[in-house]
Amino acid sequence: MTQTGSTPYPPGARIVVREAEWMVRNCTATEHDGYKIRATGVSELVRDEDAVFFTELENPKPLLLKPEETVLVADETPRFAMSRLFLEATLRRTPLPQSERGLALPDRFLLDPLTYQQRPAELALKGLRPRVLLADVVGLGKTLEIGLILAELIRRGRGDRILVVTPQQVLEQFQQELWTRFAIPLIRLDSVGIQRIQREIPAGRNPFTFYKRIIISIDTLKGDAYRHHLDNMGWDAVVIDESHNLIGETSLRNKLARRLAQHTDALLLASATPHNGDAESFAELISMLDPAAIADKRKYEPKDIEHLYIRRTKISPEVTNEIGGKWRERGPSRAVRCSASRKEERVFDELTATWLSRNAPGVTSERRLFPYTLLKAFLSSHKALAKTTENRLKNATDEPERQALSTLKKLAEDITEDDSGKLAALVDKLREIGVGPASSARAVVFSESVPTLKWLHEVLPKQLGLTKPGQVDIMHGGFSDVEQEKIVERFSLEDEPVRVLLTGDVASEGVNMHRQCHHLIHYDLPWSLIRIEQRNGRIDRYGQEHQPEFAALILTSQTAAPRMTPPSPKSCCTVRNRRTTASAPPKGSLASSRPARKRTVWSKTCSPGRRWISRSRRPTRSMTSSPTCSPGSVTSPAATSRRAPTCPSCSPRPRRSPVRPWTSPAPRCTSTTTERCSPSRRRRTWCSGSRCCRRTT
Repeated sequence: MTQTGSTPYPPGARIVVREAEWMVRNCTATEHDGYKIRATGVSELVRDEDAVFFTELENPKPLLLKPEETVLVADETPRFAMSRLFLEATLRRTPLPQSERGLALPDRFLLDPLTYQQRPAELALKGLRPRVLLADVVGLGKTLEIGLILAELIRRGRGDRILVVTPQQVLEQFQQELWTRFAIPLIRLDSVGIQRIQREIPAGRNPFTFYKRIIISIDTLKGDAYRHHLDNMGWDAVVIDESHNLIGETSLRNKLARRLAQHTDALLLASATPHNGDAESFAELISMLDPAAIADKRKYEPKDIEHLYIRRTKISPEVTNEIGGKWRERGPSRAVRCSASRKEERVFDELTATWLSRNAPGVTSERRLFPYTLLKAFLSSHKALAKTTENRLKNATDEPERQALSTLKKLAEDITEDDSGKLAALVDKLREIGVGPASSARAVVFSESVPTLKWLHEVLPKQLGLTKPGQVDIMHGGFSDVEQEKIVERFSLEDEPVRVLLTGDVASEGVNMHRQCHHLIHYDLPWSLIRIEQRNGRIDRYGQEHQPEFAALILTSQTAAPRMTPPSPKSCCTVRNRRTTASAPPKGSLASSRPARKRTVWSKTCSPGRRWISRSRRPTRSMTSSPTCSPGSVTSPAATSRRAPTCPSCSPRPRRSPVRPWTSPAPRCTSTTTERCSPSRRRRTWCSGSRCCRRTT
């Protein structure tokens, strides 16, 4: 055997074999096949691949690249740009020592040097394994914070293989941000790109070894098609954007995240809303970063995980001191109440009388929320309700349920665009904003229902006079990832004709819409407040030059119960009026709509001992009059001790109730008196003038 040192292919030398460049690891002589060369791939298609070549079997034979034959070429670019780029690349390939904790490249990128955006990188570099949850609120620049961390890892030689997993609608945006601002090239493997690679590489080859740095949709990756490839891959850094979608141990996204967490050194999770109010769900997310960080998932303190997450809000001191006027204050969230039309009132009556009653047809304990699914669909649009009933009719077998669904479907189909109160309110709101054929104003309209979006896409152009192609655009989950990227890009360009973007919640996460738009309208409201905040964050972001304004359309109904026979002089209480309202959310927030509580009023005559009918969260059914006041009267001593107010119309004179026990939640006396009232004095229910203290000022 010839010694390795005397071979024509010394270790470390570069050779060209089969039109690819390789680095020699060792070379030994053989008896019949020439030299046996073990090499590692250097060029793009074979990078990091190990191979063995025999010089006598290769044709042409391996070509040795000799340093002394290097040809020097003059750099004729302005200010020696190519030479400077070569030197910069060489320096970046020279890793910093592991002991270096400071930022090496804090001001070398195309972004505003904000200190609060550098803090996550400092936190990540403190540990041996950079693992952190970036939980800053919407719009603070989590993508830029991720770019800073990845750039620092690359500078330290710890970011060679990078995998970025995002929702499909932000693939292009995320890729563009990392390339234009940090010069980090990511290969986008969308549904088209990954199919192209699989056609080019040999059958059975791992597509994730084809490129070092990849960005891919989480929905593309979560299936079983690539599981065996991921199990055989190791990564230097994995980034998962919108990580709140990983919650749920049985979900495919959660399983994917846990698989990736086991095969990576650095793990970066990003979400503006990582906590859904459940401590165990949040602990599940943290356990992906460090399984030993939380001992008891039901009980833990912020200090237990402070090394694993960072969260700042728009009003945090370190943020407000730096953003200045580059982020305008959020405008008020306005609730636009839309009165239901006559045909819409019929649907409300049918929902209240048939589906929201205790004896709703086909509603079992397993399907007890289906009536509210119908109500929620109608609060979106009559088209959404018709589609929901149509889908249910395909599987319904109970005849009473089918009849009720058919009735509700017919009522929904009878509604036209002229009968829609929300459509009229939307058109008025868009005109108030200034949306029109001769205006550059733009608005985003969100809806959870695809039938609603399709219907609005049909009727809005005519209502607003936006008849040119592309002026009213639509996007929902039925579009491919490539189509979604093109729609988002068109909306962000100033010279595009689009004026109104109708979109579902597929665009509520990660998409930047603030460059050309500062008006957002919720055509319907989701149950989740997290989803509402995610929607609002599309235009309320760092860099917004105008005050973002929000509006929510809320369909309200004033329905009357069926009229009953006029009561006799001794009749009992009857329901005379009922209000069913998709009520506005609490002041300061946009919450989901819920059916109104039952309201009852008294008839003109009633027994003095009759109890007031209590309010209930369940909508009432029709109540029939009784010729006498008998059922429902207070009969038990226990009920008497908690007597409710009696009917003021039936009593010949004000009736005084006994003083409530101290344990009763009745209010304390609040009257203004000239003589000090006893602190323990309780208000009497029907005392004269509703006062317990006689002398008042």
